[in-house]
Amino acid sequence: PNVTTHHCEYDEDKARESEDLAYQLAIKATTGSFVERGAAYRELDALTRLQTGVAKAVAVAEYVKILLDADLPVLLSGWHREVYSIWLSELKDYDPVMYTGSETKVRKRKAKEAFVKGDSNLMIISNRSGAGLDGLQLRCRDVVIGELDWSPMILKQLIGRLRRSGQSDVVNAHYMIANGGSDPLMVEVLGVKSSQAHGIMNPGVEPLAPVRDEERMKKLAALVLEKRKKMVEAA
Repeated sequence: PNVTTHHCEYDEDKARESEDLAYQLAIKATTGSFVERGAAYRELDALTRLQTGVAKAVAVAEYVKILLDADLPVLLSGWHREVYSIWLSELKDYDPVMYTGSETKVRKRKAKEAFVKGDSNLMIISNRSGAGLDGLQLRCRDVVIGELDWSPMILKQLIGRLRRSGQSDVVNAHYMIANGGSDPLMVEVLGVKSSQAHGIMNPGVEPLAPVRDEERMKKLAALVLEKRKKMVEAA
């Protein structure tokens, strides 16, 4: 596939709503007991990923509009309901259909049918939904990854929904990356470079060395603490 990255605006005002909690969790993740650190790491991971998704959601939607206005069917992937809600509001004029963990099997089937038949040019899908889903490749070649995932295999499987038998075009995978929140660290872990995502979708490229969860979470806590330090120094 043609894998590209797009740096999108990170809305600091939206992110600021949860910064105090992130800071407290980062402190606990670095100074608490073993059990407290583990719990704080998990909460901090979930919070910063949600914070990041919300902070870049409008920018992601604006990019998707460009593709849709060019009459290109789009598969838009994410993870959080709060992010989906923003996308649904921003992209309501395009009659999006949903294929996430919250829809019933019947609603998912109807969403797929509407997308494949051309009743809608936009399907919003969960990064971790779609096992056994087939047929999207008959209609679509563009997948916009609106929220990242720690696992490169999850993203590979997602792009694989379009890159399979019946696809007549080169698949375009658009990675939407914010310059704040958890995205910089996730980009580092995934090996996403400025022009292509090495180790994720390029055949023949050696995979990156795995990053342990503990190491990853320590880096995340350090990022949050460093951001607070810069804010205090700038005040």
